[in-house]
Amino acid sequence: MDSNQLLVCPYDQSHRIRSSRFPYHLVKCRNNHPELARTIKICPFNARHRIHKPEFKHHLLHCEDGKSATEGNGQGTESKYSFDPTNFAPQPDNGERLPCAENWDEGEDEASSPFIFGEGKFLNGKKV
Repeated sequence: MDSNQLLVCPYDQSHRIRSSRFPYHLVKCRNNHPELARTIKICPFNARHRIHKPEFKHHLLHCEDGKSATEGNGQGTESKYSFDPTNFAPQPDNGERLPCAENWDEGEDEASSPFIFGEGKFLNGKKV
């Protein structure tokens, strides 16, 4: 995409923004239009895509960025991210966590002194 291409803001149709500044404008304009922001959803494939809620499922099925996330039989029906756009809803957290082999307390030097800003062996790159 050309960085000088003008894009239309989904929150205010009179706004024309260069594509290089578009993500920053979206955040600013969303905060300036909170009522309208409640009626617009963000595409999970491309955060630049802001879609009105009634059109959201249709967009998910036809989003070009979503098609690049598919693989398999060449028809775009298998997603390597197991995302079903027809039944899009956040999944509840079941509390299950993967075990962690890392122990942050192991090997800790208990004799070390705490960090105090401006004090220590080196100050401004010179040995004190």
